Amino acid sequence: MKLVKAGFQNFRLLRNVEVRFATDPKRPLTVVRAANESGKTTLLHGLQWVLYGDTALPGKGHGFRLFPVDWDSAKDGRQVEVQGFVEFEIAHRRKRSDGITTNRRTYRLDRKVVEVVSQEATRRLSSTVKLFSKEQTGWKDVPEPETWINGEVSSDLREVFFTDGDRALGFISADLTPRARRVKVEKAIRSLLGLDIVDSALRHIKEVRRTLQKGARKVADTSNLSDVLERLMELERQLDGMVEQRQEAEDGFRDYSERVAVLNREVDDVLSQGNMDDLQSNLANVRAEIKGLMEDDRRAAAEHAAVFATVGVAEELLTPALAAATEILEQMKKEGRIPKATIPVLRDCLRAEKCICGESLRVGDKLAEVRRSCIEKLIEDRRQADDMGGIVTELYYGRNTDVRRNWVGQYEQLVQRRDAIDGRLEVARRRRRALENKIDALPDKDLAGIRRTLRQYTEQRDRYLARKSELDAEIRVRQDEKLEMENGRDELLRRRKAHRQTWAQLHVARDVDGILGRARSRITSDELDKVSLEMNRMFLEMIGADTEQSNLIQRTKVTESFDIIVVGPRNRHLDPDKDLNGASRRALTLAFILALVRVSAYEAPNVIDTPLGMTSGYVKQAILRTAVSESFQLILLLTHDEISGCEDALDDVAGRVVTFTNTAHYPRILLHDPGTEVAKVLCCECDHRAECTICSRRISSDTDAGGEGE
Repeated sequence: MKLVKAGFQNFRLLRNVEVRFATDPKRPLTVVRAANESGKTTLLHGLQWVLYGDTALPGKGHGFRLFPVDWDSAKDGRQVEVQGFVEFEIAHRRKRSDGITTNRRTYRLDRKVVEVVSQEATRRLSSTVKLFSKEQTGWKDVPEPETWINGEVSSDLREVFFTDGDRALGFISADLTPRARRVKVEKAIRSLLGLDIVDSALRHIKEVRRTLQKGARKVADTSNLSDVLERLMELERQLDGMVEQRQEAEDGFRDYSERVAVLNREVDDVLSQGNMDDLQSNLANVRAEIKGLMEDDRRAAAEHAAVFATVGVAEELLTPALAAATEILEQMKKEGRIPKATIPVLRDCLRAEKCICGESLRVGDKLAEVRRSCIEKLIEDRRQADDMGGIVTELYYGRNTDVRRNWVGQYEQLVQRRDAIDGRLEVARRRRRALENKIDALPDKDLAGIRRTLRQYTEQRDRYLARKSELDAEIRVRQDEKLEMENGRDELLRRRKAHRQTWAQLHVARDVDGILGRARSRITSDELDKVSLEMNRMFLEMIGADTEQSNLIQRTKVTESFDIIVVGPRNRHLDPDKDLNGASRRALTLAFILALVRVSAYEAPNVIDTPLGMTSGYVKQAILRTAVSESFQLILLLTHDEISGCEDALDDVAGRVVTFTNTAHYPRILLHDPGTEVAKVLCCECDHRAECTICSRRISSDTDAGGEGE
C-alpha cells in the first residue's frame, strides 16, 4: 500500500483539510510541518480511523469526541457529520510465463459518522464505510471494504505503520511490564512475519489428523488398530494439555524471574543509598556515644569549677596584694613581732608545771598555785592583744607556693581534657547529622518487606522452573510413546487395503505438519535473526555520532522470547529505559520497526508522529536519513524544532513538505490574522524553509506553543 492523499471534514481540528503524499520511490518522504497543537496527532488518528474505524482511536473510540471542540450547535446544528477519506495504491503481483508482472491499482476508502453535540458523553448515531477502486470508467464500488482493508494492511500492524513517537517507546519502555513489552513486540513480529498464518495452518493440520484418526477408529477391523488409535488420541490430548501447562510454567518462570530481577534492583538501589536497619543502628550508637561524651564533659566542667574554689586560685588572683603583705610580714618577723608565741609558751609551762624561771607550778603546792593563778591571769590578759598578732603569724607561716603550682597544672590538664571531649563531640555530631541525612534521603520503602516478597517470588519462580523441567521430561516420554504408537498405527493401516487411503492421508498431513513446523522454526530463528541484524545495523548507524552511547552499546538483538535487548561492554545487558538516552531510545524503537518491515518485505507507509523528539545534531540527521533510506514510503509529522538542523537533509530526501497551522494561535504565535475565529487547521504548501501569510509565526520555538492538543 502507498498513500496518495487524504482528506477530512469536521474531524476535530481538521475541519476541511486535504493532504497529498510523496509517491516517488526516489524521494519517498512526506513531511507535515506543524507546531504543537496544530493537528499532527489528529492527522495520525484520522488516517487510522478512516482505515480501521473506531477501534483505532484512543480507548477504542469510547468517549473520544470526533467533532470540533468549539462546534457552534446553535449556528451549525446539534448533529455533526464527520468524514474522511484515504486514497492509496496497491501493487498486485501476478506470475506469468514470462515472469512476474506488477499491476498498480488506486483505491479510495471513505468513512462517515454522525455525532450529536452534547455536554454529556459523545454519541454517534450512524457510521458508514465504502471502498472504491479506480477504473477507466470511474470509481467502482468494492464490497466488504473493512475485510478487504484488513487483508491488505492488518489491524494488527497498525502500531507498526502508524506510530506515535512517544507511544512507540512502549516496545522498550519500563512503563510497561516485561510481559506486556514482549506481547507488543511479539504481536508486531507475528503479524509482519506471518507467524499467525503458520500457526493457524498448524492448528488446521492437527485437526485434520485427529479427524482422520477418529474416522479410522470407527471402521477399525481389529482390536489392535482400535487400541492403537485410541491410545494415540489420548496421547495427543495429554500432550496438548502438557504443552499448554509447560507454556504456562514457562510464562510463570519468566514472569517471576523478571519480578525477582526488579526486586533485586530495588534492593540494590536502596542498599546503594544505605541499609535502613544498619543506619538506624549506627545512629543509635552515635547518639549513645554523644550522650557519654556529654556526661564526661559535665564531670570535667564540675572539676573545672572546683579548681576555681581552691586557695591556690585565690592566691594567684591576689598575687599583687599578697606581695605587699609579704614584705610587711617579713619586716615584722625581723623585728620579732612574729611569730607571737606568748600564750602557747605560758600554756606549755602550766602543762609542764614548771615556770620559765624554773619555779614549780605543780598543782597542790600552795605557793605554786599562786604562781599558776598569776600565769593564768597573764594568759587571759594577753589573749586579746595576741589575736591580731596571731593572724599575722598565721599569714606568714601559712603561705604555700606549692598549692599555687598544683592548681595551675590541674587546670591545664582539665583544659586539655575538655578540648579533647569537645573535638570528639563535634566529630560525633557530624556523624549523627550525616546518618540522619542519609536516613531522610532513603526512599520510603520497607527493605525487610521487600526482601520477604523477594523470597516469596524466588520460591514461586523456582516452583515454576521445577514444574517446567518436570513437564519437559513428561512430554519427552509421551512424545517417544506417541512416535512408537504412530509407527505401529502406520504399519497396521498399511497392511490393510481398506485403510491405505487413511494411511496415505495421515502421511501427507504429517509431512505438511513437518514443513509448517520447520517454517515456523525458521521464522522464529532465521527471520528473527535477520530482524536483529537489520535492527542492529540501523540502530548503530543512527547513534554513530553519539560517542557516549556508541561506546556503551555493543549490539542489539530481538530474542526468541520476543525481548528487545541491548548488550554493552563485557556482554552485559543494558536497561534501554535507564542506560540509553532519549535519542537512543527513539532510535532503537524506530530501528526495530524499520527492520521488521524490511525483513518482511511488506510494502506499506510508515506514518510517524514526532519521531525526532529528544534528538539533536548529527544523531537527529542520522535517524532521519536512515529512516528515509529504509522505508517504502515515509510520512513524518514534525515540529519546527525537530526540523531545525535537518534542513539540508530534507532538501535531499523530501518529496513533499506541507505546513499545518492552527488558527487559534493568532495573535500570540501567528503573525497574520487568519480571518476566522473558528479553531481549525489550515494547510499551506510551504516547505521546511518557507513561510507565507498563513503560517508566518512570531515565536520560533515549538515549546512556546504549549502542549500537543488536537
